[in-house]
Amino acid sequence: MASFTITEAARLNFFSHVPVLKNFVEHLRRKNFNVCVVYLLDSQFITDVTKFISGCMASLFAMVQLELSHVNILSKMDLVTNKKDVENYLDPEPHLLLAELNQRMTPQF
Repeated sequence: MASFTITEAARLNFFSHVPVLKNFVEHLRRKNFNVCVVYLLDSQFITDVTKFISGCMASLFAMVQLELSHVNILSKMDLVTNKKDVENYLDPEPHLLLAELNQRMTPQF
């Protein structure tokens, strides 16, 4: 059985309204390929809680849309200046994320 990996680098608009990528995946599966998604998320998405949630939602959307095994990878980690920030987002504490989100957003939201 052959393997094939689809790399999706935050280009949701490519397949969000057109089923081309999903049809391609189904074609590969019929040809007996094992397919998985590798989702690349830029490391700048872990510098701010709002960006982090946005990146997580985009990744989740890709996972649900393609219905495949899924691996998330943070790219450009060499550009992160404060490595302590990374630890807060690798295994996030929901209450801390919510507190930071409430602090950054205006009361109307």
